[in-house]
Amino acid sequence: MREQHPFPPLYDKNSRVLILGSFPSVKSREQMFFYGHPQNRFWEVIAEVCGEEVPQTIEEKKKLLHAHGIALWDVIESCEITGSSDSSIRNVKVNDLRPILLTGDIRQIYVNGGTAYKYYHKYTEPLLGKPAVKLPSTSPANAAWSVPRLYEEWKAIREHLDIKPPMITFEAVYEIVRKIPQGKVATYGQIARMLGNVRWARIVGYALHDNPDGDLTPCYRVVNKEGKVSDAFVFGGKNRQIELLEADGIEVDGEYVALEVYQWDGRE
Repeated sequence: MREQHPFPPLYDKNSRVLILGSFPSVKSREQMFFYGHPQNRFWEVIAEVCGEEVPQTIEEKKKLLHAHGIALWDVIESCEITGSSDSSIRNVKVNDLRPILLTGDIRQIYVNGGTAYKYYHKYTEPLLGKPAVKLPSTSPANAAWSVPRLYEEWKAIREHLDIKPPMITFEAVYEIVRKIPQGKVATYGQIARMLGNVRWARIVGYALHDNPDGDLTPCYRVVNKEGKVSDAFVFGGKNRQIELLEADGIEVDGEYVALEVYQWDGRE
């Protein structure tokens, strides 16, 4: 069945980067806005890149994008497609991107995933003479890529945006975690504040989930704002985290640590 792209692009004169998908999913076509599938990681990733809370409503999503100079559109204007399956796309007609490029100060074009890159490279790039950078797809179909892995690749767009807060690296997180003394714990938010932005608490979690060396970086000493251990503790799950905390001399009541007793004061 041939489908026409049902909603307009999002951009303005302050747009600095253009992010292109392939063609909107069924959920996006129903919502009349980008990345409408609840399991698509786009909004979570882009919020972390911008150092913002994850937007929930369409208006919040628009506000975030406009605030940070991000334009959104899709490569394909119309095509034959079955449901939301990129692999079923046939007989493609591409969108005209020139109005976006003439309006904004687009410094770099990015494409979200292999299908968008395929059709951009085949049809759009020869018309514009502008190459695009391929980023890993945020689609739930790309399950091999976790949110932390996606974030590590997608944060590259920051170099073209006027985002004032400094970007943090996973290594910066690890450096602070290594300072937590035996017998003490810190929270994700506490570490984020020490890095300069409390909104980076989720990034702290991503970093700890990707921790390559549990002996060097004792991520088990990090708990949530209520003192709760992590169900997804990367080195063996919550029971293993509890064992490591107790070996440090920290009492764990069920799944909780008493922060008023054991929280690190941040001093070395």
